[in-house]
Amino acid sequence: MSNLPNRSNYGFLSCLFSLLKSRFDPSIKDFNLTYLKYDETKNKNTINYCSGAINFDNKIQSNFLKREKYCPFVKDPTSKHVCNLVYSIQSDSQKSKATGTAALLLEILDLIKINYSESGKIKNINWTKNAYKINQLNWGDKELGSYFIEKILSFGPVLGLIYFIKNLSTKSGDFKRSQIKKFLGFPSIDEEIEGSELCNKSNCENKKNKFLFPTGTTTSDSLTRTMKSLFFLTAATGIIRPKNTKFKVNPQLFEYPFLIDDWYFNKWKKMSEYPSEWVYDEKILNNHFKKEIPKIRKIINYENLIQKSAHRNYTNKCMKCEKNLINLFYKLKGQIIKDRRFLLLKAIAHGNLINKKLNIKELSKFTLGNKKFCLSKKNHFNSLIKDLDLANLCGFFVYLDKDLITSKNNLKEVEFGNPKYETINEIKKILSEKIYV
Repeated sequence: MSNLPNRSNYGFLSCLFSLLKSRFDPSIKDFNLTYLKYDETKNKNTINYCSGAINFDNKIQSNFLKREKYCPFVKDPTSKHVCNLVYSIQSDSQKSKATGTAALLLEILDLIKINYSESGKIKNINWTKNAYKINQLNWGDKELGSYFIEKILSFGPVLGLIYFIKNLSTKSGDFKRSQIKKFLGFPSIDEEIEGSELCNKSNCENKKNKFLFPTGTTTSDSLTRTMKSLFFLTAATGIIRPKNTKFKVNPQLFEYPFLIDDWYFNKWKKMSEYPSEWVYDEKILNNHFKKEIPKIRKIINYENLIQKSAHRNYTNKCMKCEKNLINLFYKLKGQIIKDRRFLLLKAIAHGNLINKKLNIKELSKFTLGNKKFCLSKKNHFNSLIKDLDLANLCGFFVYLDKDLITSKNNLKEVEFGNPKYETINEIKKILSEKIYV
């Protein structure tokens, strides 16, 4: 699971707010994903608070189902999973992909704290202090709208989206979402590895071969899901909006989270679609920051620097071992890719902190052959260059000029996750080398 939103229809703040309102309980200190699911045995559920929920026309249906509304994203209003955001215990007691994505977005909004295992799986969850305060508010409140915008604009991938949009939009601000799609996944470069490193069978022919493995997002469907979530999170700030969309005249900044959700659910009403043409408004961007440099807090954290679901459609099997070579590659070499990406992000952030430029060629030289960060001597430098796309997706806004890297955003308070102490210690040593100018 990646903490880059990877499911459609998860960028609507009204849905996430209804989840908080239906599940917040200060007496519960630790909980898991199942606790967040719709549960017909509980008195409060998301559907009771969701501003986009639709009333049943048929009272008989409503009485039979013991609820007055249904989720607009559910094709069958009588479906047992009820809420598209979290699904229900009654329909989906084991699988938690939907609920996991909802939890990740609650963490982006600083309403919960997720505790991860080393593999990136969610162990348990806690409410934050902000959850206590936000739960007291109502949909439409000025304080709520301002809070949402503040948190969204400290989430690196939203700023990353704005970075790509700003560079691709026309002078009038027009752009198409199809232009942005390719930038919203993990950067991929084919890494080369010897077959002998993958196979332990003495007579396996694959030992003689070399293999190329993609290391980023390889499915168009994944990019589409991420794009929809990030677009509507960003639209909640007013910085982008669907083309030809008219909101009220001169809305205040805090109103945009409510305006975009109201437009989508009550005016657009095409739940299976979303607009292809959009407009970027730099004036609103400047109004939000008022000449301040954007300050990033949350990014794609260490535990999730490899997209774990990107290669599910690959079935390359070794005829002797009967192993999926893609999965085996990630099992044996995935940690190196994760640590290399983490090193690059930390190196850029450290340069930002000390107000110096990172020399990526020197960083490559110092780590060339280091088995913790270097997967292939042949591709090491190119892999670091390609991973700059990941830095931009995290909102770092990096500029590369003659091997020197600078970031235009404030990276002093970035939360990176929790790598092992040994990894942190080794990176500290590398950052103390002569890799900055």
